[in-house]
Amino acid sequence: MTSHEPSSSKLWNYDVFVSFRGEDTRNGFTSHLHAALQDWGFHAFVDEDKLKRGEEVQPELLRAIEESRISIIVFSKNYADSRWLLDELVMIMECREKLGQQVLPIFFHVDPSHVRNQEGCLAQAFQKHEDGILEEEDDKEREAKKERVKQWRGALTQAANLSGHYLNHGNEAKLIRRIVQNAISSVNMANPVEWIFLVSSLCMEILSAACDQASSPSRPRYSLFGMLLAIAALLTCIWELIYKGRKKDVGWRKRGCYMLFGYAIETYGLVGGIAQCVCSIIQYVYYIRRADTPIKMSLLPAIFLICLITARLSRKQMQTIDETNEHIA
Repeated sequence: MTSHEPSSSKLWNYDVFVSFRGEDTRNGFTSHLHAALQDWGFHAFVDEDKLKRGEEVQPELLRAIEESRISIIVFSKNYADSRWLLDELVMIMECREKLGQQVLPIFFHVDPSHVRNQEGCLAQAFQKHEDGILEEEDDKEREAKKERVKQWRGALTQAANLSGHYLNHGNEAKLIRRIVQNAISSVNMANPVEWIFLVSSLCMEILSAACDQASSPSRPRYSLFGMLLAIAALLTCIWELIYKGRKKDVGWRKRGCYMLFGYAIETYGLVGGIAQCVCSIIQYVYYIRRADTPIKMSLLPAIFLICLITARLSRKQMQTIDETNEHIA
């Protein structure tokens, strides 16, 4: 395996990296899992372009692994046949140890104990790998390959000892729902850049509320400041949604249209920002006319928080509905 030390960077570019054997699951289980992750707003890396070639994992995949918050490993019957997949697994386990990456193993028609001990369908694959070592004439190459196989075995054992999901003859749709729910609970969907947007917007909204409270017909300037801060907060919210849309490629392709920014439930914050701007403009117009405004209190901080809570509850409610349907089924 090419030496590659994971960096300590926490600026993730992907929410989920999916490691899988394309011949086994690309057009079935993995494609359905990828679609479900996208539907829930995860930016998932799945090697749909078949980047993996030859004996080594390509740099693009190594970077994708390192820059993902959580790795999902789909162990299938032929997973261990691939040297580059085993190298990929070693890299995933290194990122788990050094970067705190979450790892979720999926045992797809494979006994977890076979993965843990390299038995059953994995035994034949490792026999081929070890036969290749014996055919090597150069002593250094032979030792290097022995170490490589040792790393593979260790990574498989570590991964199989993690809490995961086992599918033998069960319902794939139910399993995918559980996997997505695991990902939701394991991954904080807001990255550092998104937190900057959120905190900046909230601070401007609080200042806007303070200006609104200090304003009066005799002091319309405070109302003007409050209105400008409300507009700035709204623009920050819009820019955040555009950022998310571009970064995570959000779209409603099944409905034949494309959504420019964010996700449906995240537009609640945008609604709150629009409401604040309307209230601030009304208040400013009344004050410059030397009249008392019917809307004295700035509404955005409360509306904004209600929108955030609603978004969270909506996501949680959808998750609860899925769990209930699963138990009923």
